[in-house]
Amino acid sequence: MQQTCRTLSEKIPLPHCPLLTPSDSILFMGSCFANQLKRILLARGFDCYDYNPGCFHTYSPLYEALKASGELEFAADDYWTVPGKGYQHPYRRCLFADSLELLQAEIAKRDASMENAIIHAKVVVLTYTLNEVWVKRDNGLIASCNPGYAGGGGHGLMDVYVPSVDENRRNILRTIDTLRKLNPHVELILSVCPVSLGRTYQKKDHLIANQEGKSILRTAMIDLEHYFPAFELMMGRRDCLEADGRHLTWTAMEWITDEFERMFVAA
Repeated sequence: MQQTCRTLSEKIPLPHCPLLTPSDSILFMGSCFANQLKRILLARGFDCYDYNPGCFHTYSPLYEALKASGELEFAADDYWTVPGKGYQHPYRRCLFADSLELLQAEIAKRDASMENAIIHAKVVVLTYTLNEVWVKRDNGLIASCNPGYAGGGGHGLMDVYVPSVDENRRNILRTIDTLRKLNPHVELILSVCPVSLGRTYQKKDHLIANQEGKSILRTAMIDLEHYFPAFELMMGRRDCLEADGRHLTWTAMEWITDEFERMFVAA
């Protein structure tokens, strides 16, 4: 598999943009793909912030940046109660607590971690996965995940929405602007996550919804900052996927991390 993937990569000339060294701090904001990329880089001696809020769509990192800059505050009563799970924060993936006090304390802890990481990171890597979002009916804000994700709440409280290219681009541009208010010299790397949808809430096949969504996200990033073509490198590479047909094998992840280093790490 390694040989096959490398042969494919040779067809795509990747520019060398030396943005960092292993000692430079990197903040990842994304889903499982970002976590795996971070895990491999950590094992290779890179300095990566441990906290990743779990951002699937273009609204989540925007909310993180706005929270860190003081431009966004969630209401104190903006939470869900979930049988068997306790209290849930709607805007961060899988954030549950046994009591409201513990939930608020954990939110404050993560807010502080995120603000510190944004201010001090040399590079922020933003990987975007989904273009189906869930709008909360009570305030119009976007939840981190679909209703019932990981046993969480939100059932009957949200409506699915598919943002346009322009809406996604505005989110990304505002995220970039807000991050640079906090850290004027930060370098930003954008990417479309190659992990495909497991299901869709649109009235179409999930394979079609996946391709449309990834294409919209990619179009929204054109000519913005630095782009890592993770999605493009993995297109059509079923031999690089786990048995579920969605997630990358560990060998493929190691190879794609090699490509990340080849693009962005100073020789």
